[in-house]
Amino acid sequence: ASHVHHLLARVHPGRRLDAIFFPMIDELPTWLQGTRHSHSCPTTASTPLTVRAAFTAERDLFAAAGVRFVAPLLSLAQPELVERELFASCGPLLGLSKRENAAAVAAAYRHLDAHGAARRRRGGEVLAELEQSGHIGIVVLARPYHADPGVNHGIAEELQKRGYPVLS
Repeated sequence: ASHVHHLLARVHPGRRLDAIFFPMIDELPTWLQGTRHSHSCPTTASTPLTVRAAFTAERDLFAAAGVRFVAPLLSLAQPELVERELFASCGPLLGLSKRENAAAVAAAYRHLDAHGAARRRRGGEVLAELEQSGHIGIVVLARPYHADPGVNHGIAEELQKRGYPVLS
């Protein structure tokens, strides 16, 4: 909520702000085989609803600022649903055609796949280096938002400063 407040109270008065995009992410893509689901934390996924409620409880602060609050529910594990939901929630706002929206979503998934492949490749390299050197590394199993230093208290960085490779 503090980020949204900052956008409305500090950024918006000095710059044009038409919309705040704060999606609810229900399910994340996974490269693991044999899993049934890869849902995100329900509390985190519903944070945009909490933020909307906080900014509209007494009066609609978004409407007062002339800002649209866009919070679609997205299941990133299902690209066809993402494409449909993004077009419904953002197409009119951005003036996108269905074709432009589909191309943007396809490009986003290509980049997401390439990034994931690069991270897995680098992880394999680190594991091979550790096996060859006999050193140890540390695997951090956590929700994706735990990469935020405000949430994880810099634990991964502290371990890395001590010479331990950290894999997630």
